[in-house]
Amino acid sequence: MQKFSYYHASEETSIKHEDFESAGDGLWSITPRSNHAIVALVSGDQYARLAVSLVAGLRRVNTCAGMDIVMLLSAGGLGSDECNANKGYTDKQGLVHECGSLHPVHPSQIISTVYITALQRMGVRFQFSPRVEAPMSTLKQTVWWGLAFNKVNVFGMHQYEKVVLLDTDTMVLKNLDHLTFYPMFTASTNQGCCVASEGTHMSARYGLSNQAKHSIITLRS
Repeated sequence: MQKFSYYHASEETSIKHEDFESAGDGLWSITPRSNHAIVALVSGDQYARLAVSLVAGLRRVNTCAGMDIVMLLSAGGLGSDECNANKGYTDKQGLVHECGSLHPVHPSQIISTVYITALQRMGVRFQFSPRVEAPMSTLKQTVWWGLAFNKVNVFGMHQYEKVVLLDTDTMVLKNLDHLTFYPMFTASTNQGCCVASEGTHMSARYGLSNQAKHSIITLRS
């Protein structure tokens, strides 16, 4: 396990309760604490609950303590239950910010405080993810599917040498640290879940992005 720690350039899990308002634009591109990161996309409390389970699974299988685990918080979604109940997020200056804002200022606009706290206690970090414009991302009845396009933002996380992308509903049964040893872009295949005739295609279940080799790929959820 020690050799993994050296490879990831960090040996300890950093548990820090941040003042998100003071972070400002820093939440759009966080400073890495390791060479590599495990990343998942979160948009709303439904996904936040899954994210808690995902990270608990990663910790249970002894994921390298020094590797960053980052939740990409999707801007322009439906907002957290907490934010919607309060009809927006009110900052320290008394300004009210919309829950589905394209320019969020606090994670609680996207996921409720209870999940922020739970994830932080497990060493998770947060980064805002801009909405990738697509027809399905602007219509309320399809915004849930439209947010899946935001996964391509993982290719912009150049602060890391390698990134492993997981869906929040991934059930982690064994350690995944070895995935960061794979070269260039790597991904699994997946059988269509909704239409039997859809066939096999590239999956968004997990992928590996190497900043030295810029790859372009269509991700499907």
